[in-house]
Amino acid sequence: MGASTPESVIKFAHRARAAVLSRVNPATGLLQQVGDIRDERLMRAESAEGQAFVVLMEAAARDWEMGQGDTAVDMH
Repeated sequence: MGASTPESVIKFAHRARAAVLSRVNPATGLLQQVGDIRDERLMRAESAEGQAFVVLMEAAARDWEMGQGDTAVDMH
């Protein structure tokens, strides 16, 4: 998300990230209560795919923050 990204998209991304992070167990660092990859109507306690998503999301957030310089928004 660069400088030309509409502010509404950035705000949505912050809210979505916060929602995902609210499901991360602070003791283990694992995303919990995730959709089952075989049947989206079911939930699982944890999944490797969900955890991979969190890792990629956090890397993207870090990269976005680094690219913002002095205009970085606190995403935590």
